[in-house]
Amino acid sequence: MAAFVSLLAEHATYWLVTHPVNNFWVQDTALPKSAATFFSMFSRKQTGDWRDLRNVWEASHVARAGLAILSLVSIAVAATFFAE
Repeated sequence: MAAFVSLLAEHATYWLVTHPVNNFWVQDTALPKSAATFFSMFSRKQTGDWRDLRNVWEASHVARAGLAILSLVSIAVAATFFAE
């Protein structure tokens, strides 16, 4: 259960923090319709200095990596615990 919750938190971090910043980076880029649809999902207008957005983007990737590792470790512990 801990692995699943960590994985859900990792995905939520992407969609709620990382993805809106990604949308900011591509807002002035001509994209195919499918890519434009993808980047418009869960997007909100980002304002501010690009350095602040970069810091949010980088911190979100660190958080996602930590949650993914926690999920992996949780499932490995569960697999070895229940394998005995």
